[in-house]
Amino acid sequence: MVAGFRALENEHSKPLFRDPLAAKLVGEHGKKILAAVPRHFVGAWSVVIRTVIIDDYIRQAIAAGVDTILNLGAGLDTRSYRIDLLRLARPARR
Repeated sequence: MVAGFRALENEHSKPLFRDPLAAKLVGEHGKKILAAVPRHFVGAWSVVIRTVIIDDYIRQAIAAGVDTILNLGAGLDTRSYRIDLLRLARPARR
C-alpha cells in the first residue's frame, strides 16, 4: 500500500514528490486494493508526509557530508532512485 500511496501522489497537480517507479511496483492488483481503501484513510497522508520528511532528511545529511545511507526494511522502496542517491552521494570525479 505504501507504493500505492506514493503512486497516487504523482497524480496530484502539485505533488510533494515524484515517484515514477511506484506505479510499476503497485501494478493492477495494487490499484484494485487501493480503490477499496476509504478516501478519508489517514494512512495515505502519513505515508506521503513521511516520505517528504525522510527524503529531505537524507538530502540534508548527504549535503552535510554523510557518506553512508543504510535503508533498513527497504522492501519495495524506490528512495534511492527517487532522490538519485547515487548522484548525491558520489559527486563526479575529476
